[in-house]
Amino acid sequence: MRHALYSLLTWVLAFLAIACSSSRSPVAATQKSEDTDFTTATVAFYNLENLYDTEDDPAIIDESYLPTSPLQWDETRYRTKLNHLASVIEKLGSDLGPDVLGVTEVENKRVLEDLIKEPAIASRRYKIVHFESPDPRGIDVALIYKPDHFEVTAQRAVRMPLPDTTMGTRDVLLVDGKLNGDPVTFLVCHWPSRRLREKSDIRRFSIARQTRQLVDEKLATNPQAKILLMGDLNDTPADSSIVHLLNASSESRNLRPGQMYNAFFHLQGQGKGTLFYRGKPDIFDQIILSNGLVNGSGLHYRSGSASIYAPERLTSPESKFSGEPLRTYGGRRYLGGYSDHFPVYLTLTK
Repeated sequence: MRHALYSLLTWVLAFLAIACSSSRSPVAATQKSEDTDFTTATVAFYNLENLYDTEDDPAIIDESYLPTSPLQWDETRYRTKLNHLASVIEKLGSDLGPDVLGVTEVENKRVLEDLIKEPAIASRRYKIVHFESPDPRGIDVALIYKPDHFEVTAQRAVRMPLPDTTMGTRDVLLVDGKLNGDPVTFLVCHWPSRRLREKSDIRRFSIARQTRQLVDEKLATNPQAKILLMGDLNDTPADSSIVHLLNASSESRNLRPGQMYNAFFHLQGQGKGTLFYRGKPDIFDQIILSNGLVNGSGLHYRSGSASIYAPERLTSPESKFSGEPLRTYGGRRYLGGYSDHFPVYLTLTK
């Protein structure tokens, strides 16, 4: 009898143990372990191509993006754009999306807030760093980040005066913080376009020098500072503004003091592009790293991880534009796409 009771008690305890363990959600446990993985981080940059709201702002030139404009930029098209961009960010770099994402061509903070509320990425609980820039069209740069991976300690928008005009241009956004526990400085840039080439070259050279000065200020304090510069530079990795004025090398080894590494240089030689002009691919969207993130200790660049995110759904279905980004408009024709740029990303690891 005693033996029978002991067997029954043993069976009950075993059953309860199994029941308790099975009541834990394996999905929740998996999600928790994924969300708290601090050994790697995905950093990305994306030109969102004219992400405007539908309301007129008299302080900027936004008349093209209103419901009454020839583009008929209404609430439906605005919401479609947000949905499409969020679907890209959702999978950008990994199934968990980027931990830190630099963006440009956003009208204001409101469009960023609408973007991070999109169902595809709302659960990531992204936060925003944004300042209004003096750009006449009102397009700004910004940083979106996961607060459980990146802790912001300082932020400022650095004005970039142009040498030949009083017209304003996009600021350089400078954000200091701790990414997975390591101090990192992010610089988010959108340099002047190539319109009126001779004049625009002068402007980009000026911005490149001013941006390099920001890098040098950080390196003067700590030669092994972890600095990550990203943006739409409107120049290729081989152009003088980047190779000479930013001092960004195509090689990660044997960097000279102060020299940086352009993780996207090799992709240009492979005929790849983040955007196309008259059918020709170019890499204007780049991520450039200080030596502290390439050959330093702690958080560092995972060699070979720099990539352009260009799945088929982001490309034009028209044979004439095969391989090119599926943009929002082609001239005045609404295409309902994503952006005229592909996003870029890389992985940092410990």
